[in-house]
This record gives sequence, C-alpha cells and structure tokens, in this order.
Amino acid sequence: MSSHKYTFIGLLTGWIVLPSFSEADSQWIEIESDMECTYYKGTDQKSGAIPLRAVCTWSIPAVTIQDTLEEFHNHAEIFSQLMKSEFVSKNHNTTLILQVHDFPGFTDRTVLMEFESEIIENGKRIHFRKASTQTSLPPELIEVSVNNGSWEILETANGSTVVFETSYSAGGYIPTFITNSFQLSGAKNIMTELKNNVNTQTPSGQ
Repeated sequence: MSSHKYTFIGLLTGWIVLPSFSEADSQWIEIESDMECTYYKGTDQKSGAIPLRAVCTWSIPAVTIQDTLEEFHNHAEIFSQLMKSEFVSKNHNTTLILQVHDFPGFTDRTVLMEFESEIIENGKRIHFRKASTQTSLPPELIEVSVNNGSWEILETANGSTVVFETSYSAGGYIPTFITNSFQLSGAKNIMTELKNNVNTQTPSGQ
C-alpha cells in the first residue's frame, strides 16, 4: 500500500450519464478559492456521489494541457491517486483505460474508464465515464461505483482556463465522514498535480 494522501475524487480520472452539472450554474455552491482556482460543490447524487467542480486560470498554453490530458494511459504519472492507468483498447473516438485507485488504509479500487475528446469553442472538452461493461478487473480489488465527469481546457489571452467536473463514489464501504473530509483536498491535489506536470513541459511555466 502506498503512502499517498487520501484523494477521494474521480479522475478524468467517467458517464452513467449524470446531468451535465454545467447546465445550471445555480447547482454549484462555492466552497473555496485561491489566487488561481475556485472550487464548488454540487447537489449530492442518489448514488452517494458528491459532484465537485474546479475552475482554474493559468498562464499555461491550453494546447499543452490538452495534449497532456489526452495521454490517457499516462495519467498515473500525473495524478498520485492513480496507481495504474493502462491502455486497453480504442474504438473510434473512445479510449478504454484500466485504472487502479490508491486508497491507503482500505482496499484499493479499480475501474474500466472510457475517455472521449471533442473540439469546442476556444478549446477542447474531454469526457470520462465508467464503462458500461466491467471485465477482467483485478479480483482482489473493489470496483468503483461511480466515476464520471469532464475536463474543459479553453484558450485565453493570457494562457488557459481549465474546468474540471467530477462525480465519484468509491464503492464498497468507506465511512462517509472520511470520504467527505477529503473531497476538497482531493480536487485541489488533482489541479496542483496537473499544473506541476504541464509546467515541466513549458519554459518558465509559460
């Protein structure tokens, strides 16, 4: 078991299609902000998943972030929650990835994820969802219940705006107070780890 901190957050880490949280901004309640990012909590889902949203403005080219996130099999090299992000197959625009999620103190979680990219105005949107068929999962691990969301990477005059939305439920039994305690810190870790990774690819972070 590794020593990573708890990060109970769905990564790009999926789409039993839940409502698009961005359809109504009133569903989001701001819970914290700093110089670069604002974090929001959505309405708790019947599945037990807690929707979260992060909106960050960075002085990093949007294309650099897009290219990094579209290397789906490399996500375990970026995000500390992921112990594995292994390419399984690709069918048209849908890439299937086997993930293993690190849960210190509990049994690690696993899930087959589907990723799709689409071009939108001023950037790209990457959807991720738990695949409808979960086959050949490591039998000693627990299957993730819900892992759905998206990334939007938009070009701006000074760099980029990155919007991360996720709805995640680990599956199995983890006390609710533990899950809730680490939701925000997990989202913040994801955004920090992504920024740190792409900064190593751009001179002086520009």
